[in-house]
Amino acid sequence: MKVVVCGLLVDGTGGEPLAGAHVHVGDDGRILRVGREGAVPPGAEVVDLSGYTVIPGLVDAHDHLCIDTGDEHAQALESDQYQIVKGLRNARTMVSGGITTLRDVGEKHYNDVVLREALNAGEFPGPRVISCGEFICRTGGHAWYFGVQVNGPDDVRRGVREQLKNGAQFIKAMISGGMGTKGSDPKGQELSDEEIHVLMAEAHRAGRKVAAHIHGGTGARVAIEAGLDTLEHGIYLEREDVELMAAHGTTLVVTYGVAEVAMSQPGVPEHFRSKAAAALDGYVQRLQWARRAGVKIAAGGDGVHGRPALEMRALVSAGYSPMEALQALTIGGAAVVDLQGEIGTIEAGKWADLVAVQGNPLDDVMAVEQVRYVMRVGVEQFPHFAG
Repeated sequence: MKVVVCGLLVDGTGGEPLAGAHVHVGDDGRILRVGREGAVPPGAEVVDLSGYTVIPGLVDAHDHLCIDTGDEHAQALESDQYQIVKGLRNARTMVSGGITTLRDVGEKHYNDVVLREALNAGEFPGPRVISCGEFICRTGGHAWYFGVQVNGPDDVRRGVREQLKNGAQFIKAMISGGMGTKGSDPKGQELSDEEIHVLMAEAHRAGRKVAAHIHGGTGARVAIEAGLDTLEHGIYLEREDVELMAAHGTTLVVTYGVAEVAMSQPGVPEHFRSKAAAALDGYVQRLQWARRAGVKIAAGGDGVHGRPALEMRALVSAGYSPMEALQALTIGGAAVVDLQGEIGTIEAGKWADLVAVQGNPLDDVMAVEQVRYVMRVGVEQFPHFAG
């Protein structure tokens, strides 16, 4: 048994922070009790985080272990062996940034499935991983060099079934164009209406959620009305699209930080850089619409690994409270991966995913970047990595 001594506890439920709290963690990695300081049971291991604020482990709902912000086409040409090594490096970066759960939204050759098995078994430091295999895209469409290229409804159906066969836990589709692919229009619809409907039906029949890369354009409405579970990015959504999302219960997964970083990161191609600059002009406005409409929110790094404070800062600039921004990266992300009963808040019965940060993220969301300690299911992940 462990007793985690907190300076300040922000449990993620939306309640008031609790000073001097103790979190009791059982040998199975589940939280036994949360409350104000009291006697430490005999024989318990004490984890002294009394100088820090303790928050729930963060959920990155949209990232790629093997893809960094930069030239995506060049990275697609890397060997699988190198991509796996890079994925393990990025997993370490993520968990040291407070991310204990990752939804990997697509890698080539099912490298995410390999990494998922290794990381979920605890063989390397990193977050637990929920993954989709290869994403589905139009032939020659956005990120075609990473995905399964399809032509027509039958090809789409085959693509979904291929992902399911290879262990996909959800289905990812490229419905609009994107920033990272040369010549691709982020507002352009790249799968036909019929292809979108077939994809949704096939995935949902198998009990899998669908995540769709959509910056904007006509494909957004088609996908939402067809039962889309999560809309990724949403940079160019119309107000009517946002209101439709709220009506249908579609979650918006925010990825503000990658556009911000792409404008200054070395090695980013000019076509990516210029589209990122244009995208930021109206993104905060879309987030404001989402908040007013009551759209469910989660967030992810999308190639900016282990820097969730960038997403929190964007949400706060759009009018979300710091607590709401933190919940987007905790219980909001947990709901996206159907683990809200296990993670996302610090409560008795849930897995002990705990992060200690210097400062109080409810006063300054950038404090989330000052990570000093990470626990996943009761096991220390950071700072004491092997090596």
